[in-house]
Amino acid sequence: MRIAGRLMLIKIGDGASPESFTTVACQRGTSNSLQSESIDVSDKDTRWRQMVAGGSKGVSLSASGLIANAAAHRLLTNLSTQNAAYNFQIVFADGQTISGSFRVETWALSGEFNDAQQYELTLVSADDMTYSNAADLPVLLRTEYVNINAQNFKNAIAAGPTPGGTIITINALSDETLIIRKPSVAEDASMTWDAMSRYGSDGASPPGDGLTWFHGFKISNQADTEIYSRVTAASATASAAQAVMQALTPITLTGHTAYQFWSWDTPLGDNRGGLSLKVEIWQGL
Repeated sequence: MRIAGRLMLIKIGDGASPESFTTVACQRGTSNSLQSESIDVSDKDTRWRQMVAGGSKGVSLSASGLIANAAAHRLLTNLSTQNAAYNFQIVFADGQTISGSFRVETWALSGEFNDAQQYELTLVSADDMTYSNAADLPVLLRTEYVNINAQNFKNAIAAGPTPGGTIITINALSDETLIIRKPSVAEDASMTWDAMSRYGSDGASPPGDGLTWFHGFKISNQADTEIYSRVTAASATASAAQAVMQALTPITLTGHTAYQFWSWDTPLGDNRGGLSLKVEIWQGL
């Protein structure tokens, strides 16, 4: 079976624990080379060269592509000029990975008239490598976002397509796992709102206590059966309400083929903000 070359990617770590790796953007060519040196133990009495294992091992990675991300450009330039080691990972089409500390050996840029600026990147291993088999690793299949304006909530607490309102459905296989997160708008540009409010202004009466921001939503499956519900304590600001919800994540759901996200209120005219969630769909968790 032929394997698409585009599935072979070099990724760069974020330095966090546990570490996440992001694809070095706009790769057009990617290669990997493993080196394993042998030790020559021949002497004058041997007619043929004698070699034994035990020499140094290494990994070289290279990529070429287009410059499209200024932040990644600056990072790789800094790593090159400082000769600093950084964590990288190469991912193969079958999900296997080689990860570890690498140094930037070559970081070359070129720009031709009437053509895109391009780069050449070569990495050499600087420490022990970690090899992971695809069968041992969970795979992030995709990331989707739930963004529902509070003006478009359902007008009653009821699952299913009625009564009205916006419902966002994320489909998955029953053996796939949803990981739901709540980053802030500042942390993730795909998030539209930090929180929701059922009141037209802060300090409205009711509630009269200035605590007007919160999170309230439900998740139903493909049979319109409720499988998750959350209503948080109210806060004075949207950012404070976001922090409350973030502390309650991640939320893990599995075993269903559809996940319907929705919220509710009546009347809707004085609502502010909305429901925003980040949803990762994983295989193998």
